[in-house]
Amino acid sequence: LTSTSPLLCWCGYLGNPQAHIRSVASSAEKSASAIIRFFRREGARFIPAALKLYSAKVLAQMRYGTQIIQVTNFQALELIQSKILRGLFNTPRCTSNITLRQEAGLSSVETYIWLHSLFFWLKVHLTPSGLIPILLAASPYPQWSLGAMNKLRTLGLNPEQLLEAGFVRAKSIISQRLKDIELQMAFAAFPPFYKSLKSSFDMAVPAYLANISNPNHRWAFTRARLDTFPSA
Repeated sequence: LTSTSPLLCWCGYLGNPQAHIRSVASSAEKSASAIIRFFRREGARFIPAALKLYSAKVLAQMRYGTQIIQVTNFQALELIQSKILRGLFNTPRCTSNITLRQEAGLSSVETYIWLHSLFFWLKVHLTPSGLIPILLAASPYPQWSLGAMNKLRTLGLNPEQLLEAGFVRAKSIISQRLKDIELQMAFAAFPPFYKSLKSSFDMAVPAYLANISNPNHRWAFTRARLDTFPSA
């Protein structure tokens, strides 16, 4: 029904949102497990390649449909990202999720979903096509769009000013604001030793992941950076 009715899709009617998230999480978890198996066998335990596969496949699955679904509980999706990072880095449970995300150069799933939703909101309002102009004038206003505007305001951004800035500029502003907030929260939560390693305040992937070709040496270097050797 939703695939044949733009009006129902626009209004955010996709059945049970939680059922949709469970379905998305199930598909993403299967893909994540397949990537870990490939990584340990044919993938030569090369982390940068596995992370690219994760970003292209699993993150895309987890974002599916979230433009018009107001996700309120991200735990199931965050657990999938945590699972694949722990499988790739082979770190003990004491390693925090925030530290693993930073080591992989990834944001939280919640941040990725909000970026996906807010970029869609921008595109709909700045380049309307088909039935969208009619639906923008409809009453009541779509709940997902109201949710996007409320989120922008909580980020300290004005929706009207963003639309005036144009798509490219507004997209850059939103992306930078979300990433800045996440980096600030992450830096405050880093263990002291890991915090001392950060020479710059960014999401850059450490160069050693690509430069060290021997997987055992790379794993040992990761454990040293994360301060998770058995004697730690």
